[in-house]
Amino acid sequence: MKARPRPSTLPNGSSKVGYCNFKENFNDFIIIKYESGHRGIRNVASQFDDIFTLAGVPSHHRAVIRKEMLVGRTIHSTSGTTLRRHVEMLLYSNRTLLQMITQLYYYDFIVFGFKFPNLTEISQRYETSTRS
Repeated sequence: MKARPRPSTLPNGSSKVGYCNFKENFNDFIIIKYESGHRGIRNVASQFDDIFTLAGVPSHHRAVIRKEMLVGRTIHSTSGTTLRRHVEMLLYSNRTLLQMITQLYYYDFIVFGFKFPNLTEISQRYETSTRS
């Protein structure tokens, strides 16, 4: 039997992050922010390596993990795909949708220090590019 995917939001649309005692346990977590591009992937791999070092993972295992992170892509990877670019264009060209997503994940933007999108600038840029 296949497990059902768990939704990341509650029925009222709010993020689950705010309801998992995350605030009380925040200092027990190490937050790794995804970065794109070759330099970004190297940064993420280095952060994972630091965590694995702290956890006592042997260097030969860490080397394998690092190598896979730097050269491998999983079947789940969306970075750089046509579908990803299309979905980004749909999101960024719809100011109302972008505003709703930003409001939905407001708490996450604050807690994780994500940069809020400049709704006016983004929607103007994507509206212009969709007309061209």
